[in-house]
Amino acid sequence: MTLGLTALLAVGIEPALFLALLIADLWLLGYHHVIATYLRLGLDAQTRAAHVALWLLLPLMLLLVGLLAWAAGVWVVTSIYFFWQWFHYVRQSWGISLVLRTSSKASGRLDWLDKWVFWLVPITGIVWRCAEQHSQFLDFDFWTPPVPAPVAQTLAIVTAAFAAIWAIRTLRRGRSEWHLGTLFVASHLGMFAIGYMFTANIDHGWLAINIWHNLQYLLFVYAFNRKRYRAGVESGSLVISWLSQPERLLPYFGFSLLLTLVIYQIGNYFAYSLSEIGIAGIVIVFQALNFHHYVADSKIWKLRQSAIKNTLHSPA
Repeated sequence: MTLGLTALLAVGIEPALFLALLIADLWLLGYHHVIATYLRLGLDAQTRAAHVALWLLLPLMLLLVGLLAWAAGVWVVTSIYFFWQWFHYVRQSWGISLVLRTSSKASGRLDWLDKWVFWLVPITGIVWRCAEQHSQFLDFDFWTPPVPAPVAQTLAIVTAAFAAIWAIRTLRRGRSEWHLGTLFVASHLGMFAIGYMFTANIDHGWLAINIWHNLQYLLFVYAFNRKRYRAGVESGSLVISWLSQPERLLPYFGFSLLLTLVIYQIGNYFAYSLSEIGIAGIVIVFQALNFHHYVADSKIWKLRQSAIKNTLHSPA
């Protein structure tokens, strides 16, 4: 959260910093967090065997995004990205909140009020952006459904009331009921409110919440891999299990970052090759990877799966 807010403050003071911060976010965190999914999907034997179909989906996703961009326009792909990414953010945050609550020894639980506020703030944020009717997002044309300003304002008032009730109840609870899940929910509410409502510039708000999301996912996957391979190196998952041992923090992130650079440079090559023949290669290749990542995450991180649940709830 701090890193995202720092970036937002920096571009607020000096807007010319946006491009540099965007590039740093994409290459160090954004692309890196996508590859974190593929580390598990490709290098963990158990996950690889259970989700072979996800690899077959990748070329299909490239084809679908390419056809969509060609037939309907790049603006359609960008619009889908804007809304799908928002939904991906919220679902991931809720899952992490549940994991943190269950791993905590506190007596407090995430109940209906937590869930209502958790979803109300992001929904209000996306409705607010729709009411603002921005015509561009990250320098690409895109579309949002028109929402009357009074509707967005009324929803914001209702959401603020629920958030205030949630905050008062949380503060009144004894310290024994506080847990990391509660603190994470608070950060979630703050980032969605700031990123989608309190920041007038849509790109600047997106940058702040994107940094927050990317970093939390990288740390979550690393923590999962630490627990998953706590018993030692496994022959069927040799690389990822070796890297996930406690004393190999730097090799782990060094390897995943190097893999990110290699894969995305290959992606760049194909994207620019397509662009030379008049096809929007950058949009097709990179958004297809994003969309595939969203689908893959929804499949490989299901908390009701016993293997995932047992790993996440095990000691580090």
